[in-house]
Amino acid sequence: SFCEFWAVMLSVLTNDTVGPVARRNVKAILVYQLLIGVADTIALGSVFDAFLYLISGSKNEFVGYIESVNGLTSLVVAFPVGFAVDRYNRTALLRAGVFFMLLSAFSLAITIWRHSTDWQLWVTMCVAGFGRELVTSASEAIFADSLKAGRRTKIYTMKAQLNTLASAAGPVVALVCFLILGDTWRLSEVRTVLILGSTVYLPALVILVLVRDPVRCGETEDAENEEGESIAEIEGEVVQRACCGMKSTAVPYVMSASSLITALGAGMTIRFFALYFKNDFNLLPMHLCMLDISYMVSITIFMQFALSISNVLGRAQAACFCFGMNVTAFVLLSQVHMLSVVIPVYLVRGGLANCTYPIDQSILQDFIPSKTRGRWNAINSLFGMTWSGSAVLGGYLADHHGYRFSFLITAGLYTVGTLVYSPLLCLVPRKQKEQSLLDASVGGISMDSHIADPTSEVGRSESGDASGG
Repeated sequence: SFCEFWAVMLSVLTNDTVGPVARRNVKAILVYQLLIGVADTIALGSVFDAFLYLISGSKNEFVGYIESVNGLTSLVVAFPVGFAVDRYNRTALLRAGVFFMLLSAFSLAITIWRHSTDWQLWVTMCVAGFGRELVTSASEAIFADSLKAGRRTKIYTMKAQLNTLASAAGPVVALVCFLILGDTWRLSEVRTVLILGSTVYLPALVILVLVRDPVRCGETEDAENEEGESIAEIEGEVVQRACCGMKSTAVPYVMSASSLITALGAGMTIRFFALYFKNDFNLLPMHLCMLDISYMVSITIFMQFALSISNVLGRAQAACFCFGMNVTAFVLLSQVHMLSVVIPVYLVRGGLANCTYPIDQSILQDFIPSKTRGRWNAINSLFGMTWSGSAVLGGYLADHHGYRFSFLITAGLYTVGTLVYSPLLCLVPRKQKEQSLLDASVGGISMDSHIADPTSEVGRSESGDASGG
């Protein structure tokens, strides 16, 4: 409930942070999650995809090309950004990212106003991708530094729910705009909605100026841990775990491999759902906005469901179950043609696919050495954006074979991603008390508080972008 949510929030701010700077960081980043969710879903969500489709002369491939620019930019800058976050001032890097994202938002508004398909649109998306990479890697590292060890699953679930609910607020604003301007797919109406969304980036990004690196301010649980070990590195002394010839140190690599495969599959379909409903079922803008709102609410509900069953089954078991059921729903989506059936399947599938992100994020943070946090955050962000890179192929498949064919291809890749993830069923402790035992084995020193969302944000969910699906 609403009251329970704020009770958890108060508990986090008073008990789960490492000091006053950390508390301010958590507040600022949670507000950022709210506002960036609204901005992304208005300016870069379903309406933006429709805008690209209209200005390109009804070409899915053009939509795929533009969406791929973000993914390719992430591919180029992810590792340099990750090393920079490990070695240099994270506060300064975060502010640099804020500058580039503000610059891209201003350029995006101008590009939309001009209905431009020229170099300005491409450059804008490149700058946006670079800025997002900086903001994501630096803010996630700072956010994790600000929280105490062993208290992360709830706060990451709450953070993801905030972003998801904010992502539902974006379509609400768009819905009101179309109600006033007219419920049609005319460029004039679409342009006005997108420019409005671009203005929300200003308050969303300015709030990050309040964020400071708590480690540099002397607020960190594991300041004495000069070696920067991870839980996995000392795990053998307490809980011996191995699966398929792998030890617990392989957990981040297994998760990253699974995330990469999943992201490739997601890119073929996620950015085309809006066009699928627009073209195959003739949904009007207001209908699409209402569907987006329902989608985000579904994700929020399923996140709570996944958190609940993780307390019974274990974190990896819950994540694997939910994502496996998502594969089944994707296959059904490729076969059914009645809108009254398609919509419920679509909503359930989206909830199952995206509810695992906070669980996967909490697992990942337990198994990464603090000294390599920036690099892993960059890798996670890269995989979260890789789905943009495969959007070109998704556009080609949609133009030549139809949307449902790409659904089947995605379901196949999701199946492979789930199988790759499966060793975590043995490698990750099922009960939190086992994790607490691991924490206690190093004299109460936190071993995971340097690990790092967009939105982004690893795990096998499709929500690496707030408007991602």
